[in-house]
Amino acid sequence: MPSFRTGSTDVNTIQHRYFQELEKDCSVNSASDAYYLSAIAWFCLTFIFPPAVIGAVVCVYRAKKVQKGGRK
Repeated sequence: MPSFRTGSTDVNTIQHRYFQELEKDCSVNSASDAYYLSAIAWFCLTFIFPPAVIGAVVCVYRAKKVQKGGRK
């Protein structure tokens, strides 16, 4: 049964705390994070358009370059 249909607020409190912590862990804090997120998107696109794997590789390369002190 979905939590919004239960009479208990405990479930909603637990969900709220879980998503609050998840938000902190999943935020994009740097250029490297943005490139990795782009790489994931490009990789997902490869299921429809296989040559998109090239874009994923480029994004991972740029993310590693930024981590080592390249362009920020």
